[in-house]
Amino acid sequence: RGGRGRHHNNNHNNNNSNERRNSYRNKNDRNNDNNSNNQTSTFMANVKLLINGDGTNQQQKAVKRFTAEQLLIFRLEYLDTPTQINLTFRPSEHCVWDDPGRMQEIRANHVEPKKTGDVSRTNRRNAPKETAPPLEDCKPLEVNEKTRWKSKVFHNKDGTEQEEETSDDQDSDDEVLKRALLIMNKLSLTKFDKLSTEFVDTGIGRNTDILGKAIGLVVEKAQSEPHFSGMYAQLCLKLSKIPKLGGSSKKVFKKMLLTRCQQEFTTDTKDKIAEATKDLTDKEEIDYHTNLIRKAYVGHMRFIGELYKCDLIKNEIMLWCLQTLLEAKEEDNFECFTKLMTTIGYSLEQQTLTLQKMGKDEPVKQLQKCWETADRLCQSGQVSNRVKFMLLDLKEMQQKGWVTRRKEETAKTLAQIHKDVAQEEARARQKSTHQPRGPRRSSSHSNLRPSTDQDGFTTVSVSVRLTPFAVQRATSDSGSTSFPAVPPRATPRRAKSFSVTPSSPPPPPPPPKKTYLPLDQIETKSKNLFKEYFVAGETDDAVLTIDELIGVGKPESVERGAKLIEAAILLVLERKDEDAKKMMMVLEKAWEQQKLDKESFGKSLAEPLEFLSDIEIDAPLAGTILAGIVATFVDKMKVLELDHLLTAPDYFLSDGKPALFAAKVLNQMEGETVDSQVAVVEKLMTSKDKENFASAKELIDSIKS
Repeated sequence: RGGRGRHHNNNHNNNNSNERRNSYRNKNDRNNDNNSNNQTSTFMANVKLLINGDGTNQQQKAVKRFTAEQLLIFRLEYLDTPTQINLTFRPSEHCVWDDPGRMQEIRANHVEPKKTGDVSRTNRRNAPKETAPPLEDCKPLEVNEKTRWKSKVFHNKDGTEQEEETSDDQDSDDEVLKRALLIMNKLSLTKFDKLSTEFVDTGIGRNTDILGKAIGLVVEKAQSEPHFSGMYAQLCLKLSKIPKLGGSSKKVFKKMLLTRCQQEFTTDTKDKIAEATKDLTDKEEIDYHTNLIRKAYVGHMRFIGELYKCDLIKNEIMLWCLQTLLEAKEEDNFECFTKLMTTIGYSLEQQTLTLQKMGKDEPVKQLQKCWETADRLCQSGQVSNRVKFMLLDLKEMQQKGWVTRRKEETAKTLAQIHKDVAQEEARARQKSTHQPRGPRRSSSHSNLRPSTDQDGFTTVSVSVRLTPFAVQRATSDSGSTSFPAVPPRATPRRAKSFSVTPSSPPPPPPPPKKTYLPLDQIETKSKNLFKEYFVAGETDDAVLTIDELIGVGKPESVERGAKLIEAAILLVLERKDEDAKKMMMVLEKAWEQQKLDKESFGKSLAEPLEFLSDIEIDAPLAGTILAGIVATFVDKMKVLELDHLLTAPDYFLSDGKPALFAAKVLNQMEGETVDSQVAVVEKLMTSKDKENFASAKELIDSIKS
């Protein structure tokens, strides 16, 4: 036993020496790196293990010592008597292991890696039983490249095979349509330009078949998402401007789009409902599919209205659609009529009036006939109250300049959403600011009742309001139910007049002083305001923003209003006439609600008139648009007189053809031209105008002709 113990200690000491040697070596390396001047050398003594026969006396030499190999043999055979070493040690008989596979099992346990982990009794009891086979017995799954699932939409950009799959020539029509539908699902106003270009690049225009299916996708999306109809109409407008779309030299997209819209319009909803519910028996499922088809048809009305506003559908087609809906004698069609007229009413009226000025009275008569039919339906009692009130609301909206009573849900950009949230927070702060904050008036003051006797004395009596508890106390004290006597009061002072007034509550703190933007920022805000309005069409929000920017009655409100109107006019001079009409609708409503000063309109025309000739170089219709704006200021809004043009900038009066511009203004005004207006044109005539025209009246007539 002593020999084995010493050998163990020697091995242990040897291991410790190795560990210390390694630690010293590492420490020495670190010291050499940190400080090259300080060099440390470590000397380790050679350690020699004792063997049999070593020692200084007989007792030490008699100690039996084992080598590592002998210990390993003893480890393997310690349950049996060792055969290679002559030992006096013999284990007891019950420790003998006679199993023939004993050696193999010991060696297998020696080779097997050690298992680690929590082996507590609690975890062993709660641990789930392992049911999976050992990992070495498992075989990897075999992947069949022919039958495995492969993505048909997403493809890796690295790899020759993937690049060949994404080419338009090898993609099937279904794959192209799937990619197109994926892009349409992500389409929004914020990323419209980028995603609409990707939609075209998917390959929808390589032939007419796939183009027709893509048009079907757009129409179906617009029907199911009516609040995005304007965005899908803009997508159709962009596709209509692409040449050779569909593999043809002609622009076939617009024709195919109108054909599909006509098919959806003329299809009877009853037939669609019958086809969709022919195999259904559950009433809830039938109602679900029925409402789905009806909503899609109403959404289609809004979509074709947005297409009309994008100039993809002619005026005659829309008038025919309105008459067809009214002649159908179905309440669903009457509802579609109101939805379609709500979408296109303002644009349709303006277009028909323009055609009437050009001598085409038929559109105006057809539109008037539609209104007369709607009035007869309201008075006949043949429609339900729901449809009747829808028609009445439509008529009221038409009389108020096509301003809706409720905001319709439309697509918005992130900037518009952030703006709406900011406006709501501003309204909430304003509402909380105007709430009274003073203490409530005490109820005791209401009991003071002054009275004057014949001698002129004024007394104040207090009316006592007794509670049931006070009556009960008076009854218990006096034995009767009479009211307790009022305690005596002090003798009133003699005075000619005496009055007691309750103390008034302290006034609420003044609201915080509002600061307004400088003029250069007003110009930027105005342009952003009207650009957003041209897309969203929220008139009430636009007027509210104008009120927040201008602040009528505040210092410099006239200058701020003039800058806002000036920036709006300069913006629309280079845009479509439709945008100019929308801008004027906002200004008219702001003027009606007194959100703009009258003087602002006159000051806003200085720069547009001065730079009109330069703007007309790039936008030839700028003069006509500006003349229409001035005509509205003078004739409809009554904020200007025509002689305001006499105070225009000198450059406009000398080189801007002022008389011709004034004649254009008179041409767009309703009613007859009066002598004072002719006199203004005559004052604006230059020497060149007088050479070409004998009088101002002749110049005005030349514009009208």
